Amino acid sequence: MTYRLPIIYIAFMLCSYPLFAQQSSIKYIQPRENFTIVSKPDFQLQVGLPGVKSIRKVSVMHNDMPVRYSLSTKSGKLTARLKLETGNNLILIKNKRKTERIVIQYKPNKKPNSKPGKASMPKITLGKKKPGKPSVKPDKVTVPTKPTPRPKPSQPKDDKAEEITLEDLAPNAETFSTTDKIFPIEGAISGVDNRQQILLVHNKKEITNYNFRNGTIKARIQLEEGMNDIILAAENKDGTDVLRWKITRLKGGAAEEPATAGQELKMRNGIIAYAKKYKGTPYTYGGSTPKSFDCSGFTAYILDEYGVKLPRRSLEQAKEGKKVRQKRAQAGDLAFFAKNGREVSHVSLIVKSSEKELLVIHSTSSRGVIIEDIMKSTYWLPKMLYIKDVISN
Repeated sequence: MTYRLPIIYIAFMLCSYPLFAQQSSIKYIQPRENFTIVSKPDFQLQVGLPGVKSIRKVSVMHNDMPVRYSLSTKSGKLTARLKLETGNNLILIKNKRKTERIVIQYKPNKKPNSKPGKASMPKITLGKKKPGKPSVKPDKVTVPTKPTPRPKPSQPKDDKAEEITLEDLAPNAETFSTTDKIFPIEGAISGVDNRQQILLVHNKKEITNYNFRNGTIKARIQLEEGMNDIILAAENKDGTDVLRWKITRLKGGAAEEPATAGQELKMRNGIIAYAKKYKGTPYTYGGSTPKSFDCSGFTAYILDEYGVKLPRRSLEQAKEGKKVRQKRAQAGDLAFFAKNGREVSHVSLIVKSSEKELLVIHSTSSRGVIIEDIMKSTYWLPKMLYIKDVISN
């Protein structure tokens, strides 16, 4: 069976690069759009606010902190200097009753990492594959022999492409369960002449005990009980091919055997860690991608990464799993809310729960993906309905 991952190229520049635009009542100057990636922490924000004549009617917030700014009453141009934090930076510009949102993602240029357990490949230039259905365990893993021709990425002569780790790239994986202790990989790799062009990673640790001769790789991965995340990256002149497998090794019996308590806890912690990566992502009704999420699009996207399939709408998600009390709720459970009456209209992912605390991460229409304590929220607490466990069993 041959596994292929569609390849696209992305060039990270040393200046801001706008990704997408949405309709807005402000004129974007710097950044040119409302979602921007930059590689330097110092950022000058410039936006045009048509019709604004008084500085008292405008406020600027950076990650919930007020920002000093200057405003030209003649041109309506607002200027502020920001010190960006790593990851998403949420900028809110409030003008009377209107609030404009700008997300600036700061991705610093990374130096090569030589520490064990954090393997990375230079010049990885490919995007994500669309999610597919989990596959059945193959009899044998075969590496692709004829990669699809791809155009070479164009880069300015004076600029250097940013190094991207495999964890940042997170290619989609073939997922299955097995009782086998060994996972074999064998096949020819096109355009690869030596081991320096190959990176093999098992659960974030680089594997070097494999054979590579005459363009053919042979490896036998010793699977651990529970989840095994295996990534094979091979760099050639056209870019980098990446294959990924997520394999659950069971103790024995059928592949449907439930995970142990330790495996489930590890999975739940992984779900929350993955969800936190998208903190600050803007809200869009119907959004279900890392560009923007609505509430149910966010929970479905995060849990799907760990093999938990959920319906798209929050009302349908509420029909899954079993109800649990707040004091027994765990990380990864879902909390449901009703804005009007008793019909579910909002869902959030629980980070931590006790009788006096209910910490959740969710996508809100006003602030995007945030973490907050529902027990301290005068808005959400009265609207909460119940909690459901969609992970156990």
